[in-house]
Amino acid sequence: MTRNEDRQDAPCPLCELRMAETQRVVSRHATSNGTVVYARCDCGRLSVWLVRASAETIL
Repeated sequence: MTRNEDRQDAPCPLCELRMAETQRVVSRHATSNGTVVYARCDCGRLSVWLVRASAETIL
């Protein structure tokens, strides 16, 4: 898994469109390490990444 900021500007490996423009979040799940995000590109590719919880996050 990569950092969310790095993934946003990367092209989709299948259709080569910018992922920030083409992805729709399908699901989010809180975990002890942060939030797991599932998103689907317009071409159908499913991506999964972890958004780490910040030490400054107030629960």
